[in-house]
Amino acid sequence: ICTFCAAAALTAAPTNSVPVPADAAWFAQFNADQMRQTQLWQALLKELDQPAMQNRLQALKNFLNFDPRKDLSQLSVSGKSLKPADLAIVAQGGLDTDLLQTMVSSVKEHDTTLYQDRVIHTLPDRRRTTPDGEPARNYGCVPTNGTVIFSQSREAIEGVLDVMAGRAKSLSAAELFGGLGATPEKAFLVIGLRQFDAPRIPAQAASILKHLSALRICLAEEGADLVLEAHMLAKDEASAQNLRDLLLGLKAGVAMQERPEVAIKLAQAVTVKQDGARVTASLKVASEEAIQLIRGAVARRMNRAR
Repeated sequence: ICTFCAAAALTAAPTNSVPVPADAAWFAQFNADQMRQTQLWQALLKELDQPAMQNRLQALKNFLNFDPRKDLSQLSVSGKSLKPADLAIVAQGGLDTDLLQTMVSSVKEHDTTLYQDRVIHTLPDRRRTTPDGEPARNYGCVPTNGTVIFSQSREAIEGVLDVMAGRAKSLSAAELFGGLGATPEKAFLVIGLRQFDAPRIPAQAASILKHLSALRICLAEEGADLVLEAHMLAKDEASAQNLRDLLLGLKAGVAMQERPEVAIKLAQAVTVKQDGARVTASLKVASEEAIQLIRGAVARRMNRAR
C-alpha cells in the first residue's frame, strides 16, 4: 500500500463519499473525519500515545510524511467476494506528493496501463505468484485529487473507476440497499453485505444470515452515547418474524455469558424491532462505558495471548 501511495500523488481535500460498485457482495466504509468528533476517537488517541505506537506512527511519518491520525479522511473496502483478488481499497486523504513521486519512480518494474482517461499503476508483488509461477502484480490508481484506489486486480479498480465516472451504478444507489433506509448521519463505520455464502461461517451466525437478503451495520456516536445498529432486510415477512424471534432469544441468552454483570447491561441496552420484512437491532450504551468495556476486552485478550 505504501508503494501505491507513492504512485498516488494525493493533494487536495477528499470528497464526501466513497464509491462502491453496485455488483459488490459486501463493503466496509470508515469515515475518519466523522469519528474524530467522538469520545471514542479521543480514547483511541490516548491509546496511540503509548511509546510503541508512537514509534510506529513516527516511522510512517518519516517514510511517507503521512499521519493517519490527522491526514486520513475516509477508507473503503469492497469486493465481489471475500477473495483478496476481488477486493478494492479506496483511501482518501493527503500525502506529500513530491516525496511519493520520487519513491514510485525508483521502483523497478513499475508500469502503467490506461483505462478510459485514467492511468493505472502496476508493480510486482513477489509474495504472490500467478498460476504460471510468475510474480503477481498489484495495482493502484489516482482517479481524482485526494483519492487513491488499491487492488490485486486491475478489473476491481476499473469497477470503482466506472462508478466514479458515472458509467456504472454505486451500491449506495442500488434498490436492494435502499430497502434498508437511510444510513445514520453520524455513522463513522458502515458495513454492508448482500451475499451470505462465505465459507466457515459459525453456525449461530449462519442461522441468522439464512433469513437475509441484505444487512447493514452502522456505528455512530449520538450525544454521549455510542450506538450500534444492524439494519436487516429479510427475504420475506415470515423470515423477518423468525429473525426477530431468533435475535430476541439471543438477547435473553446473553446474560449467561462469562461476565454476567456486563452481559446483563448489554442485553438491557439492546432493542429489536420489526417492520414488515425489515428488522433492526440496536445497542445503545454511554460512550464512556463502552470505552471501558473495550479496554477491558483488549486487556483480557492480551493477557490470554501471553
